[in-house]
Amino acid sequence: MGVAEDGFCTSGIRNMGASHQGDNPEQVVLLRNGQPVANLVPPYTYTVDCDRDPEGFHQFQLQAKIGTHIFFSTIRSLRIDRTRPYVVETSPNASTALRKDTPITFRFSEPVNGDVSTATSLRDETGPLAHTASLSAGGTLLTILPKERLRAPAEFQATLMGVLSDAAGHPLKESSVTMSWQLLPFIPTEASLSSDEPVALAREPSGTPWMASIDNPTGVTVRRWAADGWKAFGTDLPVEGFNGKEIALTLDANEAPLVAILEDPPGSPPPFVRVHRWSGGGWEQIGGNIPVIPTQFSSEWLSIGVDSRGNPSVAWYEYYAVHVRRWTGTGWEALGAPIGTSDNDTQSPVLAVDSRDRVVLAYSQQPTGSTYNRVIVQRWEGGTWVPLGTSLASTAVGSISGIDLVIGPDDAPVVAWVESNKDDDVFAARWTAGKWEMSPLLGKSYRYDYDVSVAADGDGRVLVAWWKDDPVELDRPWVYTARFESGAWSTGVRACMGENPRAAFTPDGTALLWVDLDTGYYRPFIED
Repeated sequence: MGVAEDGFCTSGIRNMGASHQGDNPEQVVLLRNGQPVANLVPPYTYTVDCDRDPEGFHQFQLQAKIGTHIFFSTIRSLRIDRTRPYVVETSPNASTALRKDTPITFRFSEPVNGDVSTATSLRDETGPLAHTASLSAGGTLLTILPKERLRAPAEFQATLMGVLSDAAGHPLKESSVTMSWQLLPFIPTEASLSSDEPVALAREPSGTPWMASIDNPTGVTVRRWAADGWKAFGTDLPVEGFNGKEIALTLDANEAPLVAILEDPPGSPPPFVRVHRWSGGGWEQIGGNIPVIPTQFSSEWLSIGVDSRGNPSVAWYEYYAVHVRRWTGTGWEALGAPIGTSDNDTQSPVLAVDSRDRVVLAYSQQPTGSTYNRVIVQRWEGGTWVPLGTSLASTAVGSISGIDLVIGPDDAPVVAWVESNKDDDVFAARWTAGKWEMSPLLGKSYRYDYDVSVAADGDGRVLVAWWKDDPVELDRPWVYTARFESGAWSTGVRACMGENPRAAFTPDGTALLWVDLDTGYYRPFIED
């Protein structure tokens, strides 16, 4: 006893027949998907209406009764399929946080088959890309595999042509399906850290990230990155009536953190700078408070560096001038007179200390009698500030902001800045053989304090990062990077979403960015 062969039914009427051998059964019941649907009599036929019956997989089986015995036939299947297959999901999507090896896939509503070698295309801005395509064992997932690793940044398109069909012969519903996505050089990694107040970031010599945040009105919290996220380091810095405006962080040769704070106490007390070091299991203030001139002009742009003996130096801006102090072991000494007056406003100081314990200072200044600004780099030697080469900037610069400074190999400074004229342009310069080698234009930036960051590794590679708003979506900021390696500067490229980036290199030389996600969160992005 058995039912007619398996098959597909797409439309019309399907007549199913059965036969038996041996004694005539007293009763024959047709089971459909395990449920009785009809009592059959010779010649044991059953009609399936493929236009009306539910779509799907149907199993038919006969149950025959002879005396006290029940017999079952083999199971036969019929798939009713009136629907064309279609694409239900594509990957990747429009996300901007994709790895270069993110799978490129099309997922179907049901199993399909066909010649996948002619069913797909993959391309970027330069044209078609060599690739292979394959169907999963179940026939519901098509995967595209590029023959070469995809480059970034770049825009990609993958297209599926409608040459595939399901088992019933229905072609794909879509004549073609195209998905587009963007690959960026940097991808998010590890956890975010939250802070709505000023944040300072630093790396210890071994590469471990640190951060310090002002949490008004309670004080300063210092954290160190661990394998499972940010961990509070020690206790919060002791404060009283705290109202921090600026914060700076560095690590000494023993990888102990030093924190500088520009504090503006509530009420009548004058503002001041104070520096704390982690020592002996607790925070200790180095010397006393460094007073800041209380005027209607704001004090800002705090920077800190530390020498090989653990003695810090700090710089900040107040009342048209840059002030620098260095700890001698017994007190805070001024490194020269304040730099700048109302006639040649000096701003945006940033300092670093080289391997010979020389303080290097960079700042912007409007020379007396000029309406334009320049970047000036000086080094403290022999009890005085010694200029390093000539001042830096292109011509007719309205203002300069976002200066950053790093000491590269052989104590060679690298400085980056943003110029504001008609546009906001990003430049960098390397101190080489006793003179500055200035980069060509690296890119455009949305002018904002600290919107450019520079890092150098032990091999002399330089990474510059900045941000700007999307030219169409003005509330969508993007980080851009350019680099110096193999003796040349690269053009700036889009790196990741965010603003206020900090550039760094990991111990193995991988480029790293700390990015403000514009939501009160900072997140590390690493080059893929």
